[in-house]
Amino acid sequence: MAFSVSTNRAPESTNNVSSGGMPPTAPLDNLYDLTTIRKRFLRINQERLNRTQESLRQRQKDFIDLLPLLFHVNHPMLPGYLSKATPCGISDYQPSQESIKAARRFAKISGFGHQLLPSYAVYSIFIMGSAGTVAHSDKSDLDIWLCHNPDLTAEELLELGKKATAIEEWAKTIELEVHFFLMDAVKFKAGESGHLDSESSGTAQHHLLLEEFYRTGLFVAGRYPAWWLIPPEFEKDYEYCLQSLIEKRFIASDDIIDFGGMAHIPAEEFFGAGLWQVYKGIDSPYKSVLKILLMETYARDYPNIDLLCLRYKKAVYSGITELDQLDPYVMLINKLEEYLERRRELLRLDLVRRCFYLKINVPLSTEGAIRVVAWRRELMWLLVRAWGWTQVQLSLLDSHDTWKVGQVLKERKILVEELTNSYLLLSNFGREHAQLSSISQNDLNILGRKLYAAFERKVEKIDIVYRGIVQDLFETHITIQQLPEQENWLLLNSAPTTQKKEPIRQAPSVITLIAWAYFNKIIGLRTMIALQSRGSIFDTKEVNAIIRCLREFAPDGKLPPLETSNLTKPPLLVGAMLFVNIGIDPMGRYNRSGSDLISNRGDVLSYGNAALNLAATLDLLLMTSWQEVLNFSYKETHGLVDSLCQYLYWNLSNEGVAPPPLPKVYSFSSSYAISLARRIEDLYTEARTFFLEERTNQTLRYLLVCGNVYYLLYIEGGALRYVSKELFSEIQRLLAEPSPQFVNLHIDQHALTDTPLPLLYRTNQENTVQLFYQTVGKNVNIYVLDERGSLFYQRTLFYDEEVLINHFDEFFEAALGERSIYSRAESSKSQRVGVMFYQIRNENGSFVIFNKICSRSSQPKHYFSVQVSSNVEENNTTFTFCCEGREFSSYQYGNTLFQEVANHILSQRRKGLRYPIYITSVALPPALANSRLPDTLQMVDFLSYKKRIEDKLNEKLNLELE
Repeated sequence: MAFSVSTNRAPESTNNVSSGGMPPTAPLDNLYDLTTIRKRFLRINQERLNRTQESLRQRQKDFIDLLPLLFHVNHPMLPGYLSKATPCGISDYQPSQESIKAARRFAKISGFGHQLLPSYAVYSIFIMGSAGTVAHSDKSDLDIWLCHNPDLTAEELLELGKKATAIEEWAKTIELEVHFFLMDAVKFKAGESGHLDSESSGTAQHHLLLEEFYRTGLFVAGRYPAWWLIPPEFEKDYEYCLQSLIEKRFIASDDIIDFGGMAHIPAEEFFGAGLWQVYKGIDSPYKSVLKILLMETYARDYPNIDLLCLRYKKAVYSGITELDQLDPYVMLINKLEEYLERRRELLRLDLVRRCFYLKINVPLSTEGAIRVVAWRRELMWLLVRAWGWTQVQLSLLDSHDTWKVGQVLKERKILVEELTNSYLLLSNFGREHAQLSSISQNDLNILGRKLYAAFERKVEKIDIVYRGIVQDLFETHITIQQLPEQENWLLLNSAPTTQKKEPIRQAPSVITLIAWAYFNKIIGLRTMIALQSRGSIFDTKEVNAIIRCLREFAPDGKLPPLETSNLTKPPLLVGAMLFVNIGIDPMGRYNRSGSDLISNRGDVLSYGNAALNLAATLDLLLMTSWQEVLNFSYKETHGLVDSLCQYLYWNLSNEGVAPPPLPKVYSFSSSYAISLARRIEDLYTEARTFFLEERTNQTLRYLLVCGNVYYLLYIEGGALRYVSKELFSEIQRLLAEPSPQFVNLHIDQHALTDTPLPLLYRTNQENTVQLFYQTVGKNVNIYVLDERGSLFYQRTLFYDEEVLINHFDEFFEAALGERSIYSRAESSKSQRVGVMFYQIRNENGSFVIFNKICSRSSQPKHYFSVQVSSNVEENNTTFTFCCEGREFSSYQYGNTLFQEVANHILSQRRKGLRYPIYITSVALPPALANSRLPDTLQMVDFLSYKKRIEDKLNEKLNLELE
């Protein structure tokens, strides 16, 4: 005989029941009255429910009474009603008089009796957490486990979830925060967990969550926990004992709900549990310190863990029913005190008591400061007297809502260190005792990203330090001070004073300083701000303007809510603002009447003859979907382009997401402030549209001029990058480089306005060779955008339009044929390439394209045909020219080859006219052609080679350009 039971449910049984095959470790002389035990748990449970309602207002009390009724029936006059088809019904539930009275206070409803349904949608309802404990107040939220029938279909579960959400929304109208969790006891027992969100730990913890449930959960309606009926000394044989009770009909399976026993907590669970508590510690550090330290005590005792839930069960089985002794939070602090006193860690002990006191939030230094039920106050007095706390200590803690930034920073440091140290211990424990963590990779990523966003220290980050400690850090007076000897700013929480004070914050940018004060709620509507700056035009008027902008950007310093779904993907920009030339005037160092500023160049990014970039300093303030606030400061030469790259970086590599919101640009006191703000806003708009809204398989480039510097922006490795050149010829060389993809170049609206290039690139077409020519006096500028958008430029003497076009037409045809030799026939890249010709004219100061000219290859030729082939042998290039049937080669003429060819061509012209020699066909050296992959040769390769040869020939003619 293993254990014996007595129950009113099975009158045919004897008091001594032999289970035959029970484990031999079970004692033989235990006698338990199951009915007595169940009633004892139910009585304790009801008294805790009563305590819960004591702390609530009448409408909130009605919620507790109505809660089971709302899921038992579908009544259109009750909160949360969706339809008659919504799954409803709670096992073994009959509405109490309190529930019916509460329903009648909402509507004239009666007649709720015991419903006999073929099946019940809900097995049990539990309230989990602090409800009914010393830690519960009218401001506490309620986490409710809605344990449903495992046979519900996916559609029925969805409908039940919608009803729960509707009830959550109704609860908000009575100032009650409620969170429902749909629980399947069968799946939970098998180890399946729900999705991680701000309220649910997902796979981060399972057994530890169940341990907390068993000692804190309040049974509201339906099936009571089977765990109540298994004696604590039989916990290791939980499954066997429970099955035996059911088989012997001492309990009925439809009276209980089974989540499993607590004989063992796997070691691999401690890592996830620790990570979850650090995550929760971002917003509730005091509560999380208590919970993570409990995890630490369990890990230290592993594998023989003294679980609090088993302490609780042992106490109930021993006959203890006094609520103060069984209070889960009192049991928690007792357990932690035992642990720290045993280890003689007195500083941590003091911290834990402080966390406990602030979590409970029952001010003892003043009577009646907040609405507190008497028993909570009396219980807390018993504890603090035992701790030996003084009135001074109590007053300090009770005034924590008014703590200033210095105290808060010190407190935050202590709390973060405690959370971090306990987490590291649990992490090391997990690696030592378990090969794998029980937490899923997805949940691990979500928790890790949230911790990174909250705690990672970065220079540009505006860290939020008050959260979870105080409501705000409001100061009546602050002083912003600029250090005289270096570019640094200080923030002091006082009016200006001659006495040296320790600053509460230091930053290299005044925007960083002001934003930090604003988002930490140091600056309020009544804050008096003083400014001490060294010889700058920065004044309090500009400070107040910055603060007004911040209020518009994030009212009351509130960050957007963080959805867990945001943490499943990289952070995205949800807000941006840009401050230009704060506290400086870039024109101050220039004489406004000076010759450097006399010009028709009115672009504020390249102003006057000196091409001045008037955006001297920039502060880019960003808000991300991970609840981060960042400020990036930039100066001088590359600052504007760096800020643009930073802005586009966040959403650039995430396809399928919306482009980031455009930044609002602000500039206040400097010259051309309005023009600067508008110009930079236009630039950001153009760049965002080009790089993020017109995504194609093309290579995207953006050409911008700031000051005297040309910037070519492009995408590489999921980020926006750039090259900068001071000479336009260097940019031209970059544009001439071959490309494996079509190059779509966008030229900023104010850039290169004195050249036809913006017009050319607006005409650019893929798979089309486009030649543009512009006659300038005796010369002609030739621009070719080839089939992939690479630019070829040549300036030469102009002789005849028809000759120019026809010789290029023949050259293009020959080059395309030559290129096909190196292309693979099956390649999709071997597409037919068109050829177009255009003339550029300058009319009234603007470039215009005229006369789209078609190929004239069918017309009679009026030019001399020159074909060239070459080869490289032992680093020596040999050429062969074919001039209207006559051949000239390096083997025949050696170093005089180019002179001989030039002389021959000149001799064939009428009257020996000296106009440029045009090559009509080139065959690339095999070594050059083979050095490139098949299908990568393009027209610019042939044109560049053609120009090199033509330059040598024309040099022999002694031609000079104007």
